[in-house]
Amino acid sequence: MAGTRCPRAAAGPWFAETPRLLLYDLGDDRFVRHAVNDEHPELVAKYERLLRERWEAHLLLGQQFRQAGGSALSPEQLDQLKALGYVR
Repeated sequence: MAGTRCPRAAAGPWFAETPRLLLYDLGDDRFVRHAVNDEHPELVAKYERLLRERWEAHLLLGQQFRQAGGSALSPEQLDQLKALGYVR
């Protein structure tokens, strides 16, 4: 996908540098004090791959939707959105 990178590929506007994926053993470290990345590099690779695949799938899904272009909602559509709590 031209122009769009996986969040892990480079730092974004929220971070000075790319944040590192951290894994914790919540069974032994419920307060999340000790990352187990060094002890389980295979899991780090697995979850980074999974996150990258999910990111790419979300980008593809997002390409299927386009902005409505200012089309007005019908009164019935507006009532449905109000009933669902999306608008007031």
